[in-house]
Amino acid sequence: MATVVLNALAGEQRAPLAMMVLICMRSAGIEVNLFHCNAVMSACKKEGDHWQLALAVLAKMQRVQVQPDEISYNSAIHACDRGSQWEAALSLLQQMPEARLTPDAISFNSAISACRKAGDWQKALQLMEDMPEAKLTPDVITCSAAISACEHGEQWEA
Repeated sequence: MATVVLNALAGEQRAPLAMMVLICMRSAGIEVNLFHCNAVMSACKKEGDHWQLALAVLAKMQRVQVQPDEISYNSAIHACDRGSQWEAALSLLQQMPEARLTPDAISFNSAISACRKAGDWQKALQLMEDMPEAKLTPDVITCSAAISACEHGEQWEA
């Protein structure tokens, strides 16, 4: 039942309320699991002003012994992208291997998008170049974000 409620709140982009439900669940002794946390994180990634909440959920997951997965990190990276927090997005991308998680194209694309918004076209291109090393092929979204980063940084010849 809790998963259904949290998913509905995520769909309505009600991140603060979803977080309150998660806190109430924990206070009531209801076991919080990965699906609950990822639903809250999903709500956070939809609006730019909830990136701090996404990072708080990620930190709380580790404290309550819920192991974050790729979806957790991707949601947090995307929330940081939406909140124009490129440094936090890059930090999360770098933390994934330390957490024994493999970044995927979504991870890289969100981080590249965050770099674009920050005007750091060089880092955006570097991330795209790093993808084959991670056994990933840049896709249309990757290339579009990288091109947009160069455009944003007025680097037409990059």
